[in-house]
Amino acid sequence: MKKKTAPAKRAILMAGIREEKRQEQLKEAYGITEEVTVVEKKSRAAQLLRVLVNTIFVIVRSIALVVLVILAIIGVATLIYPNMRAAGLETWLQIQAQLAQYLYK
Repeated sequence: MKKKTAPAKRAILMAGIREEKRQEQLKEAYGITEEVTVVEKKSRAAQLLRVLVNTIFVIVRSIALVVLVILAIIGVATLIYPNMRAAGLETWLQIQAQLAQYLYK
């Protein structure tokens, strides 16, 4: 009976072999003869760009979350208060009429 961990072990071994080959290629590329591990670092510009993109992504996500929360609060307030409910229903009916008029021209 075969164990189910065999494919996982094989994947780990294959990853190790690939890493050894990569290390050999890096040592040849940089002319290193010593038995050390070579680590390639990305350029400062690439690191800075990655940090900026991640920061922009976090800011956009935060803004979207705040907008979503505000819209949810407005929606709940519209459902709770009768005056806002009537105004919201009237606005919704106007939007439907305008869309129908625009789409069925």
